[in-house]
Amino acid sequence: MTHDVSTATGGASEHASPGSAPPPRRRKDLWGAGLLSTGHLLVDMYLTFIPPLWPLFIERYALSLTTVGVVTTVLSVLVLPVQPVTGHIVDRRNPRALFVVGPVLSALAFSFLPVVPAFWMVIVLMAIGRAANSLYHPPSAKQTMLSAGARVGLVMAFYQFAGNIGLGMGPIVLPQVIATIGVEWSWLICIPGLILAAVLYARFVRPASNGEQGQNARVAHVPATGRIPMSVPLVMLIAVMTVRSGVYQGFTTFGPEYLIRRSATLAEAGFAISSINLVGATLGLAMGALSDRLGRRSILFVSMLITALALSFFMLSPGTSGVWWLAVAGSGLVAVNSVMVVMAQEMHPAHEATASGLIVGFAFGLGSIFSAPAGMIADHFGLPTALWSLTGLAALTPILILLVPMRRRRTAPPAPVGS
Repeated sequence: MTHDVSTATGGASEHASPGSAPPPRRRKDLWGAGLLSTGHLLVDMYLTFIPPLWPLFIERYALSLTTVGVVTTVLSVLVLPVQPVTGHIVDRRNPRALFVVGPVLSALAFSFLPVVPAFWMVIVLMAIGRAANSLYHPPSAKQTMLSAGARVGLVMAFYQFAGNIGLGMGPIVLPQVIATIGVEWSWLICIPGLILAAVLYARFVRPASNGEQGQNARVAHVPATGRIPMSVPLVMLIAVMTVRSGVYQGFTTFGPEYLIRRSATLAEAGFAISSINLVGATLGLAMGALSDRLGRRSILFVSMLITALALSFFMLSPGTSGVWWLAVAGSGLVAVNSVMVVMAQEMHPAHEATASGLIVGFAFGLGSIFSAPAGMIADHFGLPTALWSLTGLAALTPILILLVPMRRRRTAPPAPVGS
């Protein structure tokens, strides 16, 4: 039998293994959390410069679509280990420079993509940029959690909300910049990332002077011990995230073609898929706040149940009349990201960065393995059959969530929160 865990912070779940390091004391620092969330927005915005640039690269370097697919797949696989390994290093050594390295390299690598003269340079910059994106997430997610005080669910939801907004901005911002100032000056878009990196350096990295801790006091840290945590609850949660990610990537990849075949225009199909991200990002704030009060797993279970039902109604609706069900599905496909990150972090106190890397980086990337089988099913049995298969996977996730084992522990008095 499984149980939710009630804590003094409003129903947060925790699965601390015996002998694990004590969780770091949370120091409420909402300004710092806001800066880290802004960094999340920018590094994810730079990451999504890639899709709108592919048509430019295809024409400039005479690329085939097979080459585009191979490069995309290989880069995705290569960066899978970066986040969990980085998280483990952060938990053990707390290298504060990563607060700056990620934004700087992301800004430079992705902003110079349109102006390099050779395709091998494009591949190198993409690899650097994707790795830099992965380097930023574990330390920033951990520090955001430690800066949240008692409202960790809400603050982490805002952190995830910022990243989702960044993902939506990238494909819009870069084409507008190129259209306004020309492709040869597009590298100037690195400036916001470099400015933010300087602010993060001053806030979290700058060495203290005159024997005072100064701003570095805001970086709470208790060194983690032992290997990368891989408990049964965390493995089950990774399985949930992998399946959820597979459903998300499948519908965002094949959904537009399905809608166009049902008489939607390209613009309508694009907006329908965007609604998953937009609605999910907005609802994510509410999910985070509710998870503080009602429990992480309860919110995750209900959200994924709603998602499975919404995708079913979408598939059963004639023509494009049920397209708004995709927006409803965003409640589980996108909005619960922060809830799952916090669940993983609370399972292994003092390993928050590693847990975040395993959920956000490894598990989300692993979900791409479902796209190839879905494409094969679509080719052999039809696109509706492929999407129904993904809907079946979505219906499986609530069952997997109930199988995630949790320990029940007594409610403890709230720990004092530093200012």
